[in-house]
Amino acid sequence: MSGNHRVVAAIDFGTHGTGFAWAVVNETNREMTQREIFYFEDWGSQQVVYAKNLSALVLDRDGKLLEWGYAAEALWYSEGPVQGRRYFSGYKMALQANMSKKKEVKVGEGDGVLSDQVDDVQNLIRLCLRQVYEKAIDHIKRGGIYTEDDIRWCITVPAIWDDYTTDLMYAAAVQAGLPDDRERLLLSPEPEAAALYCIVKGEEALQRPGQVFMVVDAGGGTIDITSYRVEPGRKLSQLAAANGNKAGSEYLNRFFVTEVLCDRFGVGFIEKISKKHPHVLYQLVKSWEGLKRTVTTTYAKNLTLPLTAEMYALVAKDAEASARFAERQGTVGTAIIIPAQEARDVFERVVSTVVEETRQQLARMRTAAGTSGSEVAILVGGFAESPYLRERLTEYLASEGVALHIPQRPSLAVLAGATHFAYDPSVIRARRAPLTYGVGTAKLFRKGVDPKAKRFEDEDGQVLCADRFDVFVANGDPVDTDSFERSTYVPVYEAQTGLQIDVFSTRAADPEYTTQAGVDQVASIEISLEKSMHLPRDKRAVEVKMFFGESRVRVEAKNLDSGENNHAEIKWKPTW
Repeated sequence: MSGNHRVVAAIDFGTHGTGFAWAVVNETNREMTQREIFYFEDWGSQQVVYAKNLSALVLDRDGKLLEWGYAAEALWYSEGPVQGRRYFSGYKMALQANMSKKKEVKVGEGDGVLSDQVDDVQNLIRLCLRQVYEKAIDHIKRGGIYTEDDIRWCITVPAIWDDYTTDLMYAAAVQAGLPDDRERLLLSPEPEAAALYCIVKGEEALQRPGQVFMVVDAGGGTIDITSYRVEPGRKLSQLAAANGNKAGSEYLNRFFVTEVLCDRFGVGFIEKISKKHPHVLYQLVKSWEGLKRTVTTTYAKNLTLPLTAEMYALVAKDAEASARFAERQGTVGTAIIIPAQEARDVFERVVSTVVEETRQQLARMRTAAGTSGSEVAILVGGFAESPYLRERLTEYLASEGVALHIPQRPSLAVLAGATHFAYDPSVIRARRAPLTYGVGTAKLFRKGVDPKAKRFEDEDGQVLCADRFDVFVANGDPVDTDSFERSTYVPVYEAQTGLQIDVFSTRAADPEYTTQAGVDQVASIEISLEKSMHLPRDKRAVEVKMFFGESRVRVEAKNLDSGENNHAEIKWKPTW
């Protein structure tokens, strides 16, 4: 991939926080281990210096952005929902609605965490990305050396997102002002970026060509796991399709509210203060944030979480909540007492999912690589700071003969790695197809094989079979990042001015028909034939190329007779 960029910049858009980093393209930075990356850490309103701002937004009743980041949090919890204001955080993972069967909190209700409307969520992402993009442009352009057109961008996405959701993120980035140009706007799967960071940081175990390892990216919203083989020249090939779940650190906070607070005070009381006194609930969650960092697998002490004066007063005024609190703890008191076992149970609700997803990726990795021990696992992401998670993963992986490594500053691994990827995308040699992809087409009818119901004749009298699954790439196949799959299609009817080719996916490796169980239509490719309508129908044959090795699937088409490119566009659709 070539370009005239003089700067590369990455935006790590996270459930909890979002930040950017950048590097200059020059001879000094050519060697990735010597590359200098600039991090922005002056967000304002933040309590500590950190390379990420909160992915939080405050909107007015008309949807206009009032504040974002730490400033949005401060505004909301100092003034609350006055004049119809709404607060949003944690909305990223609602973009792919099928990742959890649990009903989410709707936007604007309670703590305003998530939305069940994709358009709403995409707009929130656009608003947040716009703020980060503008800050990045301002920072990079200082000094008058570089312009906006000098920059190649990379945005991180969960590896477990489907093509439709990944495309939504790309569209949101373009709407936020980033260039709609595949040469200048790249997407990087989060664990893949983290893997690059670990190699650059000199993880000894990752310096040997042939080394097999997995990356466990534990962030605020998701656990996202992918495995790789180290190739010569510090390049990576993906070994198995990614897996993961909604099991990030933010869910510890949710379970604290739903399991601990609702137990002590009752669901109705917690819902009431969430709506009428959100800052009070926020203060309790913030106190829990500090306490949860002390919880380990062997933690034996009670956690003591003091009630604020305002929370104490609200409880005292509510006879039912006060009685329930006294019953649960033996006295009303001025603090919530969380027994050690209860604290560990809250953690286990989330961490057990992380361990199970790790087990699944380990099995996939071993099948693909033919290994059965001495592999390496890398733990990154903000949740990697949790001693409980570290201990549970270390214990499980050790039982499988796998060593767990945690790099320095694991919460910045994805951001740094995405900057390296933007600098040189060729460091990723191959990815794995997560599904079998293909198109629905008509092929010669096979008597005695194809169902009679699918038999039809075209205008030339050829006997064809409808709904045949023309496989482009099979589930689990390694796909080089610069490779493509091709197929040729001819319009069936003389008057056709375009082709619409339906794209299907399935977990099956070798499907026969697009109508069989487990096959979903996931996209359509629209190809214009306007430039070739003067040719006979059989001279309007179109060669379609699909590129599956890139982080965003794309399509090209050209007329085989003239060699002229046809306009081709792929439109993804949700399968949930």
